[in-house]
Amino acid sequence: MDALQRTLLTQDWLTFVLLSLLLIVFVLRGLSAEKLQGTFLALFNKGLVDIEIEERLGLFNPFQLVQYLFTIGVLAVSCFVVADYYNPYLNKFTVFTIYLGGVFGYFLLKRSLELGLANALQIQEGVHYYMRFKSIYLNSISFFLFAILIVFSYGSMHMNVFLTLVFILVLFRLILLVVYNKNLIFNHLFYFILYICAFEIAPLLILLKLML
Repeated sequence: MDALQRTLLTQDWLTFVLLSLLLIVFVLRGLSAEKLQGTFLALFNKGLVDIEIEERLGLFNPFQLVQYLFTIGVLAVSCFVVADYYNPYLNKFTVFTIYLGGVFGYFLLKRSLELGLANALQIQEGVHYYMRFKSIYLNSISFFLFAILIVFSYGSMHMNVFLTLVFILVLFRLILLVVYNKNLIFNHLFYFILYICAFEIAPLLILLKLML
């Protein structure tokens, strides 16, 4: 069963997508090797995160834009790989593009709603810091997830191992977010719980239901 699933996954289009993501990493290195290293190591060095936040780079900064494309691509491939493993698709590339558009649309809508909520509650500064924190950590784990994807797609990694590693990355990111933003969270605990339910848990449950 695993061999069959792996054969279905390792098609030319998937190789092309993964190579494109690898090319994006080299583009990021060309734009700023220092920022690339800082993003990669952000999970293990809060000082690097603070430096990134203080720079206040906009989304349309070249490095941020390319990094965003990489993260979206990695997440889309990950979602597709899991869904295709349990319910194999016939037209895989077409379905993958739907996942890619869905992930992009989800983050675009989520960001807009987050900013709207921050403005409504008049806590823009705190939310901006938290959102940048989240974004940097998400970008950081996307590099580790990319490596895991390559091993899974072309190695002998079982899906259960893949999902376990993904869960560990997500949990580690969540723990760091809570630890480093505890003052903001406890000062606005009600709004934080509301935010977690609306923007973090609910979308994941919906995505899981659609995938499985």
